[in-house]
Amino acid sequence: MDFIRKMKVVALLVIAVISVASISYAESAKSNKVKVDLPNKPEIWEIHKHLKKEDFDPSTSPSGKMDDSGQDTAVRTLKGFVGPNYATQVNGKSVIVLSNSLNVSKSGNWAVKGLVRNETTSNIGAVTIEAKLISSKGTLLGTVSTKSIVTKIRPGEPAPFEMTSSIPVSKVASVQWITKPTAAQDNISREANIMVDYELAYGQQDYRGFKRNDPPYPYVLATSFDNLSGPIKTAQLVAAWLDETGKVVWIGTASLDSAFKNGVGVDGSATFNNIVVNNSKIAPMLSQIPYTLWVIAK
Repeated sequence: MDFIRKMKVVALLVIAVISVASISYAESAKSNKVKVDLPNKPEIWEIHKHLKKEDFDPSTSPSGKMDDSGQDTAVRTLKGFVGPNYATQVNGKSVIVLSNSLNVSKSGNWAVKGLVRNETTSNIGAVTIEAKLISSKGTLLGTVSTKSIVTKIRPGEPAPFEMTSSIPVSKVASVQWITKPTAAQDNISREANIMVDYELAYGQQDYRGFKRNDPPYPYVLATSFDNLSGPIKTAQLVAAWLDETGKVVWIGTASLDSAFKNGVGVDGSATFNNIVVNNSKIAPMLSQIPYTLWVIAK
């Protein structure tokens, strides 16, 4: 734990620039798209008052590729969000399941990790996701449901979910998806500048001259944030790792470090507890694939 504390102290003094490989995949083409505005992150001189605007040449246009439906798949750094799949054009009607994000279990009982996206033109709360599991004969095997892990989802924003069932995956031939959004709550804030302080690969025994004391050396993601809203009492970080095809490999969450049990004031900064992954099948790949990050505060 001494090592982790040292890293957090160092990390609070450095702004980490998150650069994540862009992920591109095709969604079914949709017509009559509605353009929505992005919750752009403030310029760096607006966050850190000692910096001067004239010393920077800002550019707010993210780069990325266009998929077959005309969506910009750029990796975006926005208020309360870092990652791909944040659309600037939506259907204006519904919340959709991103089919290419679905990572279904290959053995055992049916389970899945994936992303939904708010394609309405308003903020929504959590999304209830239902999956009707259908057999090869067209009969209903059962229905499972869960809620999105992120709430107050903005127009065009993706959000992760995961669900499990007691039905063997070998019996499931197809799935019918139903999404039910709830109303957004006024007490939820997404006004945050997310920072990655450091990332430790699975099996890595030291970092910047510090010897790790947590064998067998799990994967570690250390994060913090600047509060861009009024005072908050609690905050949560949500992370989802995506493979090269866009499928969700792993989802992790982190609460505020105990040092911030009294909350975070206006313009304050705080660290999250580290996300630590010991799973020997999953952890080795996490440092090799991109992640998407969300912050939700109250």
